[in-house]
Amino acid sequence: LCQMLDTRVLDAIKRLPHACLPRMISVNLNLTSIGTPAFNAFLDWCEGRMGLVVEVMTVDVYNDFTAYFKARDMLHARGHRILLDGLSHLSLKLMDANQFGADLVKLVWAPELPSMIENVTGEDARTSMTSIGQGRMVLSRCDNEKSIMWGIGQGITMFQGRYLDAMMAAVTMSKCEKSGGCSLAQCTQRRGVVSG
Repeated sequence: LCQMLDTRVLDAIKRLPHACLPRMISVNLNLTSIGTPAFNAFLDWCEGRMGLVVEVMTVDVYNDFTAYFKARDMLHARGHRILLDGLSHLSLKLMDANQFGADLVKLVWAPELPSMIENVTGEDARTSMTSIGQGRMVLSRCDNEKSIMWGIGQGITMFQGRYLDAMMAAVTMSKCEKSGGCSLAQCTQRRGVVSG
């Protein structure tokens, strides 16, 4: 089922009008989808059109290290990047994300993250964040200003979440000639559909 859904997402991207194609796109895929003929055809289609960041869940990596490293090497050989998704404040303490050679690492925001990192027991997590490098880290599920401000304070420059979606929708509405016909929630929803 996951491979079928991944294939449909890739097909939908290929159907986007040329003018709508971003220079770089990030897609969250099941690790088993990356080695399929459909994915290889998608990579061929991307050639000269756009760069690709493939996001894979940490749990999938632990389920099949061989598939992960093969996928990472194949993506790198074709000039694309890989992102290790789904690191929590707890997993930061337990694993060295650098051993996976991912280009980017996505840390999931949680309200307890700041106190856990700043606490004496958070030394392993702080060390892990430093070794990954804030320039390679994405803070996800940022649903309020506190999450963004904490991330900025840590040197993180890439964010993802509903708070940012709402900010982007507000900017879009301020510049949109037809903004009187929709609410901020509707604009946020449309931006989410378009941008993923």
